[in-house]
Parts: sequence; structure tokens; C-alpha cells
Amino acid sequence: DALATHRHTHNQPATSLAWGLWHTTSEMTQHLDEDAIARLGRSGLVPMSEEEGLALFDQAVAGAGQNPPVLVALRTNPAGLRAQAQAGVLAPMLRGLVRTVERRAESAATPGAGSFAERLGGLSEDERRESVLELVRDTVAAVLGHDSPGGLGAGQSFKDLGFDSLTGVELRNRLNAATGLRLPATLVFDHPSPAELSDHLLSRVASQVTDARSASLLAELDRLETLLGDAAATTRSDSAAADGDGVLEPGDRTAVAARLRRLLTVWEEETGPDDAGDADAVDRIETGTASEIFDFIDKELGRNVH
Repeated sequence: DALATHRHTHNQPATSLAWGLWHTTSEMTQHLDEDAIARLGRSGLVPMSEEEGLALFDQAVAGAGQNPPVLVALRTNPAGLRAQAQAGVLAPMLRGLVRTVERRAESAATPGAGSFAERLGGLSEDERRESVLELVRDTVAAVLGHDSPGGLGAGQSFKDLGFDSLTGVELRNRLNAATGLRLPATLVFDHPSPAELSDHLLSRVASQVTDARSASLLAELDRLETLLGDAAATTRSDSAAADGDGVLEPGDRTAVAARLRRLLTVWEEETGPDDAGDADAVDRIETGTASEIFDFIDKELGRNVH
């Protein structure tokens, strides 16, 4: 390719041809079985006969003076290319061959690293492992053209399942699209079974899952803080107290305070105090009356809502 381009820059003839898929009767592709041909067909590449290949060769040579120095001779299936493009796994060099209509709703729903980690963040450790393994097995089945992953063992090697470098790259591309990660082309060789690959994916998103769970917990605490602050402000409001509108009954305030103390006790038993400031806040809540707790929430946490 580089030599042909170099010669063209010096007004010298040269043509470099990159061949697409030939029919299995050709010596170039006779090692491919029907499953391999079917997989390539789903990717949008259609085998051409020897006659078609030779005709393309003649056209390339005849137009050597006018054509670009590097040409690709292949047959394609536009529907297959569009399907690949819509799934986000079409090879970059083929993307200009098809038009796809990008739907905003679908684009927004396309999984990325953040949403993938967020989905896993809401699951237990066993559920996360099962979910990622299911994703890998479903993707492997899609790449191999199986209707379902039922016959795919988690411990089976990708080599025994029929993977080669081409299908390995397709699996990588599909997992990139599903997870938002940037995975290497050597993925199936570095992690040679669905179980090992799913463990690798889990390790790649472990920190993101932790961040997502922390963010979710803090968001819930923000919501609780707002509710408690509003309740405290309403309780102290003279106008509200006069007509009883929206004011918590003494029994309800006591129940809220007791529940907060219990939650704090459980939290401290599980995690321990982080610093002296946290310990002081815990002590004030554990020993305070209901009124003192609401006053603490209002003043110390900045929830002065009226």
C-alpha cells in the first residue's frame, strides 16, 4: 500500500488491491467452513466468485492511471452493514458504505461504562457476577450465530467454541458497545473462556461500581436530609403550629428520632466512626431529644427551610 502510494506521488504506475471475501471454492478461502462464511455474511461481507474477483482485478488494472493507488475489492450486503452500524460494531473502514439514521432515543439508551456500572451497582456481588457472565455468553452466542447461549459452557475455551481472530475482534467490539469500555483486540486470547472474560470485565468496572453505589447512597441521604429539614422547619413554624397543618405529632417526631438513632448505631457497628467530627455528630443525635435533633439538622446541616 505504501509503495503504491509512493509511486503515485512520483507519477509512476502502481495499484495495490486489498481483497474481500472470496467463495470457498477459491484457494484463498477454502479453509473457511459454512459457519465462518455465515458469520462474515452477518457482518455485511458477501463472498464473490472467482469470475467476479478477476473482473474486479481487470477493472483495477485498466484504471491504474485514474484510480487511487490503493483499492478494496469486495462484495457487501448493505442490510448486514446497516445492522452492524446500528449495533455500533461496524468496522471503521466500512462505515462510509451505509447510511444509518441515528435516533436520539436509541442513542440515549445505548449502554456506556457509566450506565453499565450503575446497573451493576444495584446488584449483590453474586448477582453482578451472574449478570456479567450472562452478558458475555449472550454476546458470544450472537457472534457465533447461535439462537441462544444455552449450549455454551462458561468454562469452555473460546478456541473450542470456534473463535478465531476475526470473531474475537467482533466479540470485543460488541462488548465495547455494551459496556462502554475500551477492550483490546486480544481479549479472547488473554481471557480464553466466558468465565475468565466475565471476571476480567468485573475487575475493569469494580471501581466504577463502587463509585456508582456511593453516589446512589449519597443521593438518598440528600433526599432524606431535605425531608427532615423541611419537617423540622414546618414543625417550628408558628403559623403551622397554630393550625396544625403539616406539623408532625410528638409521637411521630419521637419515632423519627428513634429510627435515626437506630440507623446510626447500625452504621457505626458496621463501619466505625470516620473522624472526631462524625463521632461528635453521632453523639449529639444519640443523646439528643427530638427537638434537639431537628434543631441540629436545621442548623448544622444547613436545612433552614421556611
